[in-house]
Amino acid sequence: MLVNNAGIIHTGNARDLSLAQHRDIVEVNLLGTITGMLTALQRMNARGHGHIINVGSMTSFLPLSGYATYAGTKHGMRAFHHSVAIEERHGPVTFSIIHPPSTRTPMLEREMADPSAVIALAERSHAPEDIAEVIIDAIVSKPVEVVFPAVAGRFQRIVGVLPQLMHWAIPRVEASARRKRARLMGTRP
Repeated sequence: MLVNNAGIIHTGNARDLSLAQHRDIVEVNLLGTITGMLTALQRMNARGHGHIINVGSMTSFLPLSGYATYAGTKHGMRAFHHSVAIEERHGPVTFSIIHPPSTRTPMLEREMADPSAVIALAERSHAPEDIAEVIIDAIVSKPVEVVFPAVAGRFQRIVGVLPQLMHWAIPRVEASARRKRARLMGTRP
């Protein structure tokens, strides 16, 4: 069993991040996942069984301002994950990918502190234990892909597939999140 759950973010508009920050995100979120999958796959194939679970993000489907490189790595991770799963479909290893929403971790706290990442406040965040429960369920049921929560996740996937809808909806969601952030911080939007 491998659960690839490592991920980092440097929030901010793409133009404001250094190349080193962009590389950090790519190194951990994409290349780390690739390294983990390939290492585990070799060992699991040799043993004749195994299950690889990658933890993605709803940004795999819906790119967001303030998250350009993060979303790019999660898009790439999803593509790599499914490509390898298809290549290995006749082998002994099963593959699942899980896309959780905002999770109450120190990473989310940093996002909330950065006005460029205000969209992190747009949806209800979940406790790490909620995500762990979804992962445990995936260990047992071995789904191909899970969006969590199901209804909101499906809506986000649809918006992400339709660029015109995405370009219309995201600014409105950001405006709502800015108002929410201002209420939480006791400031004006």
